[in-house]
Amino acid sequence: ALKHALNALYYFYGNDGQLREHLLKHYSTQIIDQWKTEMSYSKESTHFNLLGQYFNVEDNQIPYTEFLNRASLWMATGSGKTLVLIKLIEFLHQLANSNYIPKNDILILAPKPEILNQIKEHIEVFNRNSTVKINLKDLREFEKQKHIQTSLYETESITVFYYRSDNITDVDKIEQLSYKTVLNNGKWYVLLDEAHKGDKEDSIRQAYYSILAHKGFIFSFSATFTDTVDIVTTAYNFNLKKFIESGYGKHITVSGSEYKNWNKNKGDYSDSEKTLIVVKSLLVITAIKKEAEFIKNFHPELYHNPLLITIANEV
Repeated sequence: ALKHALNALYYFYGNDGQLREHLLKHYSTQIIDQWKTEMSYSKESTHFNLLGQYFNVEDNQIPYTEFLNRASLWMATGSGKTLVLIKLIEFLHQLANSNYIPKNDILILAPKPEILNQIKEHIEVFNRNSTVKINLKDLREFEKQKHIQTSLYETESITVFYYRSDNITDVDKIEQLSYKTVLNNGKWYVLLDEAHKGDKEDSIRQAYYSILAHKGFIFSFSATFTDTVDIVTTAYNFNLKKFIESGYGKHITVSGSEYKNWNKNKGDYSDSEKTLIVVKSLLVITAIKKEAEFIKNFHPELYHNPLLITIANEV
């Protein structure tokens, strides 16, 4: 994933624009006309006027070529998206300090606190084991931090900003932050973690993310891409199908509905009946595990380690 993401950067920034022409030529020959239309914004598009302030307009439309400064990493849940995202930051730091790419500031956007917390935890682990330290800062501290530090790229550290993607708007409120406040002249490396949701006609936030990086680059991480622009610009595909084919399957079986009516008040099942249900589940998982051991003796790549997950409102 890192190799392909860096290849996208190489073609976008390398050799004084010559490689970018090569990249555009590749897209122009590989993308079918329908995709070009879907990725472009016509004058009738909902966000045409907004985007037209920042992107080139040709023949009353913003052409698809304006949105090719991106690389999508289509990776199944559990395949290591967060690890790749953090390692990518380290490479951006290294490449920028070696003057291979511009020293654009780095912004992580994710739609849920849980995802941001997971990223923070992984960065803590990274910082304990790396010579380069990642300093995470709330995006609301952007102006203050830029005033303190002329460059956020130091020899052994990099300042990275983060924020809830769904709180990027066009007004400044308590939690909401206007994209104009942190526009940074469009010179961001934006790392979207599951922040791509929403069709371009319905979700104005997709327009905000594009504007923030209109002179930079977007890396979009997700397990579930549906937008044409994300699919066309996929630099690395390790989606659920690939994930399963590689032996990391997540085949889920829902075994009956006996557990649904476990309610002390209703008395649907006696204690002995509940015990039988639990024993049956344990016997089934044991049988599956035994079968898995048998299969692994002959074909170790074919089967994962079976797991029983029981979801109930009483233990």
